[in-house]
Amino acid sequence: MKLGILLPKSTTHPLIGYDFLASLKLSMDTSGINNYEVVTGNIGFGIDEDLIYQETERLCIEEGVDLLIAYADRPKIDGIFPLLKALNKLLIVVNSGGKYPESWQREENVIYLTLNELLNCRLTGKLAANEGILKGAMATSFYDGGYSLCHAIVEGFVDGKGQVEYNYISKLNADLDTSSMIDFLKSQTDQFAVLSVFSGDLASEFIQQIGYSQLDTVSIYASPMFLLDSMRKMEPSLLKVKGYLSWCPTLDLPLNKSFMEIFKESTKREASVFAALGWDAGLICKELAGSQSTHDYKATEMISYLKEQKIRGTRGNLELDLDTQHYLAPSYLLTIKNGEPVLLVDPIADAFIWKEMVVATEELPLTGWFNTYLCS
Repeated sequence: MKLGILLPKSTTHPLIGYDFLASLKLSMDTSGINNYEVVTGNIGFGIDEDLIYQETERLCIEEGVDLLIAYADRPKIDGIFPLLKALNKLLIVVNSGGKYPESWQREENVIYLTLNELLNCRLTGKLAANEGILKGAMATSFYDGGYSLCHAIVEGFVDGKGQVEYNYISKLNADLDTSSMIDFLKSQTDQFAVLSVFSGDLASEFIQQIGYSQLDTVSIYASPMFLLDSMRKMEPSLLKVKGYLSWCPTLDLPLNKSFMEIFKESTKREASVFAALGWDAGLICKELAGSQSTHDYKATEMISYLKEQKIRGTRGNLELDLDTQHYLAPSYLLTIKNGEPVLLVDPIADAFIWKEMVVATEELPLTGWFNTYLCS
């Protein structure tokens, strides 16, 4: 098997491409697949369509790869769909899952492996309302707010009869200042759910500012990257932070523990969520490498084969949704209280919520940033 991989770059999360690639290779090696080759191309922040197409041509035509993995997102990746379809090459699109596509209609040679951030945000919004907190404040950064995550978490909240009464967006390239939001929350007597979508250092900075304000009526319901980027830096406070995610380092699954140990031993650094994504991508490739006689690396036949497989990944079973050809994985509830993360070990069945989200956003007008989420 010869794999072509289009890798991103990021200034906020500089190890995305490195962790993903290293973990994919370790996953393949650990699975006993040794007759494979990897060829890579760099596509920057995933916004240069000409560069994406040029690297795709190089990998498919000059290098002759059997399938292509692209760490990118729609709509910028759409330009290579016709070429790969004509070549009958399988495309596996991987990313965080932070943007709605213009259409959920499946392409016959494309599958998606993401961190299901949109789904988890929708679940988190529903959680806030289901816990009886029906007044909310939306908080995000200028950057994170340019993706579909805010819509997903608010829609989940509103579906549960919640109502957003305040919006906060941090300024671009300026120190985080939540004083206006804190003043508003202090003036309220009802319980408030602060629906929070942040990533990077802003996540931990936000929680520190809100946490030190002694807001007894406030609970934080957070996006997955908020939880992951803040959980190791969070100081003990009375504030409770919770939300759904697909993976975290405390996930007590044998395969996850094994993956983290192997990754750390090989790279000398802690495993990240991007490494977990790479490991799971390697498991999909392992399935395809071991079944070459059934598909001979023809895209449509490979997808037909994968639809019949249940792949046990770092976050639990991965199953291909037949309507959208997106892989779905279990979602887990993470609660952080007094600075300590506690993961609910029983995953929820989220296929129904996924279909609900797909139907609700099928014809949604889209605006926002074009670069792949976290690749900026």
